[in-house]
Parts: sequence; C-alpha cells; structure tokens
Amino acid sequence: MLGVLERQIESLWQIFILIIGGDVLHHDETIRSPEWRIRRQRLLLEDVEDRTDRVALTAYDGLDDEQLLQLLDALAPLARAVIATGDIPQVTPIGQRFEL
Repeated sequence: MLGVLERQIESLWQIFILIIGGDVLHHDETIRSPEWRIRRQRLLLEDVEDRTDRVALTAYDGLDDEQLLQLLDALAPLARAVIATGDIPQVTPIGQRFEL
C-alpha cells in the first residue's frame, strides 16, 4: 500500500514541478502579471498539499475514531521530541504549523 501511495505522491509532485517550473504554461498565461503568477503558484501548491494529504489519510481508513485517537495520543510525545531536535521544523516550508 505504501509503495502505491509513494508513487501517487511522486507523480503529483512531478506534475507540480512542471507547472511551477513554467514548462506547462499556456500561451496566454505568459502575459499575466507577476502577482497573478505568484497567486497561481500558491493555489497549485495548496492543491498538491490537499491531494497528498487526502492520499496519505487513506492509510488510516481501517481505524475507527477511538483507535485513531489512541494512535495520535501514542505518537504525539514522539512527534514533539523529534520537533524539539530541530530535524523537522515546527512550521513547514509552506507555512503549516505542527500542532501537538
């Protein structure tokens, strides 16, 4: 299952890179303002984040609400410890904050 998810995420990421990199721009998009391009990039990034989040969440489909809460309670101290080391920032590059 994880291999399938990783391939889906990688495919979405490659599409995102192509679009952000400008390799897949329509002719009329080249005349848009810099503000428009920035907004477009932000929307594309949000879309990729949303899609990857939805794909990742399918890993928890087999758990009921109580099991999911137990898992989160068990993993929260570990996540806090990892964040405390600085290896994973509390605020992601896109501005999302890990709330634990």
